[in-house]
Amino acid sequence: MDTTLDFNEKKFLTLFALFYEEDYSAYPTDKGNRRFAVVHDMAQKMCYFLKMFIVGEFKDFSFSWNWSGPYSTRLDWDLQSLDEKIKNGADLDNINLTEEYKAIVIQVRKDLKVLDHGLPTSKVEWMEILSCLHYMKRFEYPLSGSKMIVPELLRRKPRFNPKFVEKAWGVLEECRKIWRDY
Repeated sequence: MDTTLDFNEKKFLTLFALFYEEDYSAYPTDKGNRRFAVVHDMAQKMCYFLKMFIVGEFKDFSFSWNWSGPYSTRLDWDLQSLDEKIKNGADLDNINLTEEYKAIVIQVRKDLKVLDHGLPTSKVEWMEILSCLHYMKRFEYPLSGSKMIVPELLRRKPRFNPKFVEKAWGVLEECRKIWRDY
């Protein structure tokens, strides 16, 4: 198997490290490992938000509703291919992003409070809550507000803490004021 990473794979690894301040390759590539699913969920949510907030980014991926929120089948295939390359010893070179582009990605991360949400929950659960709310508002109930969407999300995902969901709604409302195409 070819272990050479293409430009998009290198860019993805660079963006993941910048967005989460973690290396994607530090997670296991074994499908039977729970942390394998976690890193794929994190990747799905990052790509979803970068597509929504940065015009032109990840435009080849379409997202639909899945048990863990917005999900792209094509992205999943690409992640599995990347996992195989990593497992087989790929050279994990990152690419250099422009300072302007890095600043935009970091701003998205800060606006979404990815690293500092202040709740006793993981990054992956926080990103799942945010992305589910955003997806439902944007694609399923665009004319509705929190009084309709929050209870619907809690019905679909009763494991979510209602206080966390309310906080996430507030974060997304703040983002709506900043990002014009949100």
